[in-house]
Amino acid sequence: MEVREPLELQLAPIGRCALAALAPRPGESVLAIGCSGGETALELTRPVAPDGAVVGVDLSAAVLAFAPRAARGCERVRFVQGDAQVFPFEPASFDGAFSRFGAVLFGDPTADSSTFVIASRLRLLASAGGEPARHRAA
Repeated sequence: MEVREPLELQLAPIGRCALAALAPRPGESVLAIGCSGGETALELTRPVAPDGAVVGVDLSAAVLAFAPRAARGCERVRFVQGDAQVFPFEPASFDGAFSRFGAVLFGDPTADSSTFVIASRLRLLASAGGEPARHRAA
């Protein structure tokens, strides 16, 4: 895809700001919603190293096909094709959730597009005393 690389260059600053807001920590597990070609999912693997993991999920098999090639040699990331709203992830299986733009494709953009709202609604974030851990999603 010849459009993909210039688009990633344009979007990179936005992604870096959102990643900084999420502030993933070593050992954490992070869900990358709408991970596309895997660029941000791969960026998330650095701060969660050495024992953390990232799962990237995207609806588009065609776009997701780029992700495994980009991640070659990185064992801390895996990719799944599916809808994050209905994919059967285990409850409380993630410490944080990230979406650069994928979450805006969910339902009512004024009510449902917050990555935290989506992850919380899906009860995917790990909890401490019944509350999502550090309420972290970006």
